[in-house]
Amino acid sequence: MAVKESVFKPEEGLFRIVETEESGRFVDSYLIVGERAALLVDTQRCENDLGEVVRSLTDKPLQVVITHAHPDHLGPATEDFLRRKIPVWVFREEIELYAPLGDAALPVRCEKEYGLHFLDEGQVFDLGGTTLEIRSLGGHTPRAAMLLEREKGRLFSGDAMGNRSFWMQVDGAESLEKFAVQMGGFLAIIKKIPGLKIYTGHGIGTESRDLAWAEAVLDATEKILDGRCVGVPTESRWPNTLRLETPVFPEGYFYRSDNIR
Repeated sequence: MAVKESVFKPEEGLFRIVETEESGRFVDSYLIVGERAALLVDTQRCENDLGEVVRSLTDKPLQVVITHAHPDHLGPATEDFLRRKIPVWVFREEIELYAPLGDAALPVRCEKEYGLHFLDEGQVFDLGGTTLEIRSLGGHTPRAAMLLEREKGRLFSGDAMGNRSFWMQVDGAESLEKFAVQMGGFLAIIKKIPGLKIYTGHGIGTESRDLAWAEAVLDATEKILDGRCVGVPTESRWPNTLRLETPVFPEGYFYRSDNIR
């Protein structure tokens, strides 16, 4: 499969590496470079030269954090980093989601063959002048990891709060009610951070979201829960899928009618 890797530099010490397939599907990794070390967020979907791209941008000691174990974020390049003895971190619950699939599942195979490092809530990665705090948010997956950089006002959210769309209809997704509770608690934290920039798992170029966008995610969820907004049935591999188009999710907020509460 032919893929294209494009590199953008939204800010000093931050690179957005975009993997785009011939079909147009794309996913982002983020390379955060501090004074002493670097950290890569997610490993993308395809067999590619992500490791070489990263090493062309920095030669500092590297670690990898996986936001969640879906195959476009914990991808084949994960094994390449593990073979190079580069630590890869993820929440244990994300790997457990794939346990029923056995060793054929890449996340399970990575854990059994190489060993993964498991994240803790509030864990800190100090890169030197750049400190990233691990926060979890269940919804799209059971326990997605987000990386919060309070001093510089940046949040790397993966798919935990959606992108141009929000997929809450997938296997393993938490109920909308549970997500709303957790999202409300997380908003209370990030509201205290002035000028917050949110970098999502499927962005474009140098763009970022802001606090108002995160608040709109919760608002859309609450409107679904209390019946103010109702999605329309849509074809999907997941039964009972509804799609709601909102200003924050122009490509659709997808959820299952049997997974609201």
